[in-house]
Amino acid sequence: MTRRTRAERPGASSSPAGAVLTPLQQTVAALWADPAPRAVPPRSAATPGTTRLVAVPRAASARLLVPAHPARAAAGAVSRYSTALTTKERVTRVALATGLRLGGARLLPDGLEARGGGLVGHLAEVLGEPVVVSVGIGTARANRKPVLEVFDRAGRSLAFVKVGDTAVARDHVAGEERALRRIADATWDVVRIPRVLHCGEWDGALMLVVSTLATTPWPRVRDGLVGRAQDEVFASLGVQRAPLVDAPLWTQARTAAEGLGEPGARLRAALDALEDRLPDRDVPIGSWHGDWTPWNMCPHRGRLHVWDWERFSSGVPAGLDAVHHAVNVATRARGASVDVVAGALARSSSDDLARAAYLVAVTARYLAAAADAGGEAIRPRADVFLDCLEREAGLHAHTRGHA
Repeated sequence: MTRRTRAERPGASSSPAGAVLTPLQQTVAALWADPAPRAVPPRSAATPGTTRLVAVPRAASARLLVPAHPARAAAGAVSRYSTALTTKERVTRVALATGLRLGGARLLPDGLEARGGGLVGHLAEVLGEPVVVSVGIGTARANRKPVLEVFDRAGRSLAFVKVGDTAVARDHVAGEERALRRIADATWDVVRIPRVLHCGEWDGALMLVVSTLATTPWPRVRDGLVGRAQDEVFASLGVQRAPLVDAPLWTQARTAAEGLGEPGARLRAALDALEDRLPDRDVPIGSWHGDWTPWNMCPHRGRLHVWDWERFSSGVPAGLDAVHHAVNVATRARGASVDVVAGALARSSSDDLARAAYLVAVTARYLAAAADAGGEAIRPRADVFLDCLEREAGLHAHTRGHA
């Protein structure tokens, strides 16, 4: 297969003929290997040999394209729920799914038509049957990547697919595959994880295919379910005891600080100060999901279905997922300022060690991401968390940022 140039992949701004493409058209152009997908009204007759997709709710604001047919697949594509959704958002999705199931895709204003098979043809070979897909493009950020839900011709969900089409996205896709394979044989009584169905190269991108996790619009959250799930993740690869400063999390943060210039020097100074302040004792060391947030989980039939495992790692003390959950709920609602993060940290845990370890882990993560190509979007958040880490370490924070 001919490998496309970067200009022909998601993020490009024009077709070979010079016509300006929207972000949705750019993504479809890359995934279908069609340099010029056409904007079409969904009510129009489909051109033979093409795939018809419909923007939800309209092209100007859409981050999701659903298949025009079958209606069940279009409805299924918008029927994804998490614990982050408000009641209003759940009702809206249920209503939209109902309308699409009744053929409402034809009533939406904007559609796209692409020629060729591209990735969809390859997925049909991988899964052994003809398929249709929805396409999500996400918000603009360094690790943005196309995410597809794959349906059979009857509209049943078969899999989700992540496409690592940039260096950063490729690293994340590879990380998720490694994580899911590492934890596949762990004992899971509370948590349910996706299974890796396939991972391989497609036209210069890394493609990960995982099983679908069911969600429900009206989940019943049993008392203690999320806490038991956190404990299960922590113990998934076993638990050892060691001083925090000897744990992989700590040594990885020191390694990450190298080559980061002035922010790296501040990170190292904070690590030094914390080593003087934290108790010198053995603590339980296990694993964490790494992005334990309401939008990455949904209770279903007594278990917690959890996705997006690309940040999973071992070698951390207990409690980091709980702290991450609290901090991200707060920052999503009120923005990522030093005061918001510090307040969420204080409410999330009374354990100084867990708070310090969490700040070390995520600050190193954000600083490394900010240094990567396209890292400008994460840099304000990295600055905020570095200030918070310095505050936790008893150092004078350099700034009082807001992200």
